[in-house]
Amino acid sequence: MNATSRLERLRRLVGQRDWRSGYALLLLILASAVAESFGLALIMPILSVMSGDVQAGSWGGAILDGLRTWFPGEASLFFALLGGMLGLLLAKNVLIIWRTAFSARFTRRILARWMAQIFERYVRAPYGFILNNEVGALANNAVREPQLASQAISAIIDFAARVVLVVFLFACLLATNWRATLLVFGVCGTILVLTRRQLDRYTRAYGKERLRLQQQMSSQVTECVSGVRQVKAFGLEGFVLGQFGERLERFARISEVFQVMRALPTSIGEVIMAAIVLGLVALMYGVMGVSLQGILPFLGMFVVISHRIAQNLMVLVGQRMTILSMLPALRLVEDITSRPMEGGGARGRLAVEGVPGDIEFQDVEFSYGDKPVLRDFSIRIPRGGMTALIGPSGAGKSTVADLLLGLYRPTGGRILVGGRDLADLELASWRARIGFVSQDVFMFNTTVAENIALGRIGADAAAIREAARLAEAHEFIMDLPQGYDTVIGDRGLKLSGGQRQRIALARALVRDPDLFIFDEATSALDAETEKAIQKSIEKLAPGKTLVVIAHRLSTIENADVVYDLGALPGTDGKPQGRTQ
Repeated sequence: MNATSRLERLRRLVGQRDWRSGYALLLLILASAVAESFGLALIMPILSVMSGDVQAGSWGGAILDGLRTWFPGEASLFFALLGGMLGLLLAKNVLIIWRTAFSARFTRRILARWMAQIFERYVRAPYGFILNNEVGALANNAVREPQLASQAISAIIDFAARVVLVVFLFACLLATNWRATLLVFGVCGTILVLTRRQLDRYTRAYGKERLRLQQQMSSQVTECVSGVRQVKAFGLEGFVLGQFGERLERFARISEVFQVMRALPTSIGEVIMAAIVLGLVALMYGVMGVSLQGILPFLGMFVVISHRIAQNLMVLVGQRMTILSMLPALRLVEDITSRPMEGGGARGRLAVEGVPGDIEFQDVEFSYGDKPVLRDFSIRIPRGGMTALIGPSGAGKSTVADLLLGLYRPTGGRILVGGRDLADLELASWRARIGFVSQDVFMFNTTVAENIALGRIGADAAAIREAARLAEAHEFIMDLPQGYDTVIGDRGLKLSGGQRQRIALARALVRDPDLFIFDEATSALDAETEKAIQKSIEKLAPGKTLVVIAHRLSTIENADVVYDLGALPGTDGKPQGRTQ
């Protein structure tokens, strides 16, 4: 890939607005490089004045001839040169501080946008995409990798600034003595070219391994914390800690080696530059016959500037390694943020205000990968009634609920809502009319009231309490330490399974939807509480469409229609008869 295409990819990744801000950053880089170069270039005329040996026709001599018009005395000339150098170096440092602040703001804005874009894509991604990826790896991709990618952008900015400075300093040395300059930097350039390929290969391999290990460790931490009950119940602490320790040791080892490799060019470069300068002095004095007094002004400036160049060149080698090691993070961010937005609520265009009629599954087909679940599946869910789905595990009951929610699309056939294809409905407005409660209840790490209010953002306290009463949850909530303001912990683990399920029911009830989907919603409740909730659900029944998935017949005894998916054609259950 050539430099132009790389630059174009970087421009797309940074974004048009921030890319324009980069031009101001470039001006600051150029200005600080000019100030530093001219400031250091004044070393030669300063030393020439001090030694009293100003060579006619030299670059330093030309500067002194021009300044003597304004500063005729040697002392005034000397202090004018010192003042000029101090002013230029002061200006350089002010510009660098300005550039650093601008760069920090530039990268912070990019980081915030990348993290927001990645999180949005994950939130709006198709349901199957989330299920097919490790949660820890997705979290790492949304939080850790954008940070590293923004650090890579910061490193690229610093790299560009140092390249510009090296070019200006190199031009100063060329103007002073082009032969000596080409000799010194010819040797340095040869060394850099010879080491570049090996360092690049190593650094790219390190970057890929770093990304792999960090994703694995993030996934393991997420899984272990989420499944802490199982880990403790099966005594797996030692196993998971050992597995994590192995990955952590591998990560620490490759990171240590990388830091050593990154520091090597600087250490080696200083030794090489010192040897070259000594050789240059010997050449000028022993071969070219230049006096030590004549060498001093040139040598003073040459040593300072060449050391500054060498210092920057070695940092550039290290920065290049840093950038290459972070390329996997940049590519990951580019890959995710450049994808078209999927999922979301705008699959169809027709807004939904309710359930306009019966819901029909017409010859629906669906499979998880190579495993078919529904084939030529047809049922009718009457509007305003209770429809029950029963059948053995694997018959497709929860799949029907997922299809109704629009989490998956049928691979064949159609789902009609009041005669309109579900694929044509705007998903956000369709889901807004659904109250869904599953067996696998998820609670957020916030208060009871806020968990219930998530069913209808903005619900007031009265609506929240009424929903809790209908879900038979009000009494136990009032017994909690802070009542409705009690924080229930990560995934609601401070509550029992039955308590979590009742709060989930309240969340669906406060929504006041037109369609309720209960997927084993009362499976964690005792018989008495289940019966009380059934009565609450029956109170809602007039005008509401209910789809109840259950194993216990007591849950569906008042259903208007019962489908046994184990007996229906097109399902994978064992035939057990059909009731309708």
